[in-house]
Amino acid sequence: MEIIKQLNSLLPDNLHFKKEDAPLTKAKLKKRLVEFAKQNPELYKKNIHLIGDLGEEVAYTYGHHVGLNDLLHPKRKEIKKFLEKEDKKLSLMSNEKKKARLIDLFSDVQKKTMSINNNHLVDQGNSRGRGNPATITRTLGAPIYTVDMNSEPFPFMLKNSLSEGYRSHEMFAAGSQARYAAVQAATSTSEPGAMGKVLVANTEHLKICCKDCGTKNGIEYKVDDPQIIGRYEAGTNRLITKDYVNQLKKQKKKTIIVRDPITCQAKDGICAMCYGHNAMGKLYEPGHNIGIQASQTVGEKATQLVLSAKHNIKGKITSNIPTGFEAQKILLNTPKSFRGKATISTTDGKVEKIEKLNTGGYNVVIAGKTHYISPEVKPKVKVGDEVFKGQTLSTGLASPREIMEHSGVYQARKYTVDKLYEANGGDIDKRVFGVLSRGYLELAKHKNDDMHELHNYDALLHTVEVPNTHVVKVSDKQITNKYLAQPFLHYSPGTKITSGIVKKMKQHGLKEVKVSHNPFPIVPVYKTYEQKPLANTPIWQKMNYRGIKKGLTGELLYNNETDINRLQSDRAKYTLGRL
Repeated sequence: MEIIKQLNSLLPDNLHFKKEDAPLTKAKLKKRLVEFAKQNPELYKKNIHLIGDLGEEVAYTYGHHVGLNDLLHPKRKEIKKFLEKEDKKLSLMSNEKKKARLIDLFSDVQKKTMSINNNHLVDQGNSRGRGNPATITRTLGAPIYTVDMNSEPFPFMLKNSLSEGYRSHEMFAAGSQARYAAVQAATSTSEPGAMGKVLVANTEHLKICCKDCGTKNGIEYKVDDPQIIGRYEAGTNRLITKDYVNQLKKQKKKTIIVRDPITCQAKDGICAMCYGHNAMGKLYEPGHNIGIQASQTVGEKATQLVLSAKHNIKGKITSNIPTGFEAQKILLNTPKSFRGKATISTTDGKVEKIEKLNTGGYNVVIAGKTHYISPEVKPKVKVGDEVFKGQTLSTGLASPREIMEHSGVYQARKYTVDKLYEANGGDIDKRVFGVLSRGYLELAKHKNDDMHELHNYDALLHTVEVPNTHVVKVSDKQITNKYLAQPFLHYSPGTKITSGIVKKMKQHGLKEVKVSHNPFPIVPVYKTYEQKPLANTPIWQKMNYRGIKKGLTGELLYNNETDINRLQSDRAKYTLGRL
């Protein structure tokens, strides 16, 4: 308790640790320190070094050793009898049921193992200081199963713990997991490292350009979502704090519109208020390269995603839906076909028929148009449902390319942000992915332009005049089937107004909206994250990326002009500024 008192003396009063916070884990301490930095950045700067010194003193004074007694499981005999009984039951099951049961059994043994008292190994696993509950369970309890190269469990039980030692047949069964870990170690840094460099090339032009772009639009969040703290409410520009969230909850508000990088109306870059406060509780100053910062954050996390496959092999029943780093690659590169691909509606209307096919998969008929759903995924709509163009009709991972084509830029950005956030385990601030999606999904052209005449979508919104626009009341029944002439939530200008959008407008108290009778003259253009830096990019940035010959040829072919005084790339300037 003396150590906790010393730690509390360095924290603000409202962030003190109490008895009920025990045990004090790395995650709990990190969360409290982040809150400290936001609340009082100046005191944080002063005290964070003292907190670090306290940690070193505790580690030196008290230490944390592991002895032979820590390798003994007090309930080892009980666990072994339990596993012997379960192993007999497994012999009567199919392989698929065996795999699922083995994962459940491992969870049971993990609970029993991580509840052991006065064991230094268990304490380290629970605190995440060293190892994790899964590795400690394999060491003291039992591995239960090993996985193959697809991270899928073998239908075979391993009953001896690592501290006891494997039997020969168990050693043979565990070999595949060892090979899997070796492959993961060999490939763990090259591919994510390359991804990080390409992401920088996509976002290095995105800086904090001004304090406020003046937008009244944003993205809808739930009131209890921790992502909204330190950001600004759209329309009122009020800073969202915990106190304000509590007020909204008392008013029984369930959602709030928050300013976001996706919907920032700045012509070039992102404004400080649409990004919100940084970790120190302040707005970034104009000129801060938020794009490179976001790309480096995601690139480093991508390496951790791959490494975690080696160090924390949990095992899973093979899913047709990509997850983790694989899902991240698909979302950024969007191949035309990939496993677990979700089907997107290409029209508005009601679901008239869902037919299961003998060859696998389904046919979903919407307003007379048939949509095929592959056997890898399942429908998530039913007959009679009203669906809208660009809506996902099945489980699985949708293509941002198709969402952009059918629903617009903002919806593609929002979907990409949500799915990248899930793929990274929810450990990264959503704003980071908002910056990333803005840099990656930003190309457009005028309706009648050639494909090589590409522009920045957000800048183009300020220059294009939309014909035949006027303001109408949201309650007007004639509003549907017209086109938005202003952004609303994650619906881009030019989106066809549906009954679902009207419902959202009414929900958020919008009385009037600017609409057009004509389709929008801006056409979004999709490029993969590897292709995008070569499109609509100054020659000095192309030369700093790849495809130098193609880039130079294109500049000459289309007679583009380049300012030779700006040959130093934004990436180089950002790096020099940090040195």
